[in-house]
Amino acid sequence: MESQTDTPPDSLQGIDIASGLKRCLGRWPFYKRMLLLFYEQYQSSAETIKTYIEQNAFDDGRQLSHSIKGSAGNIGAMQLNKDAAALEQAFKANNSDEIAQHYRSFSDSLNEVISSLKSLA
Repeated sequence: MESQTDTPPDSLQGIDIASGLKRCLGRWPFYKRMLLLFYEQYQSSAETIKTYIEQNAFDDGRQLSHSIKGSAGNIGAMQLNKDAAALEQAFKANNSDEIAQHYRSFSDSLNEVISSLKSLA
């Protein structure tokens, strides 16, 4: 095993590593598993939510954005957490214009986090 995998990276775009490590009591191996699980679970979620929007499956979109909101908060992806929360609220309101507006921010934030987590995978 390479030594670089045994210590956290200096930075990950879109992720507050210090905040995430604090939630994991400073245990990098556990936090890294959380990050990789987030990557595996949500790497294609921007496309999934786009499909939900196209199909007017707003309840499905709300549920997925809610899950991402919580998981993003747990790993320290605070901008993604905020964007997922805004998207979740737009889905709750059944407001297509708001959904489209918040989807762009959400998608950008999610893609940033997924791209940086790819380096760990």
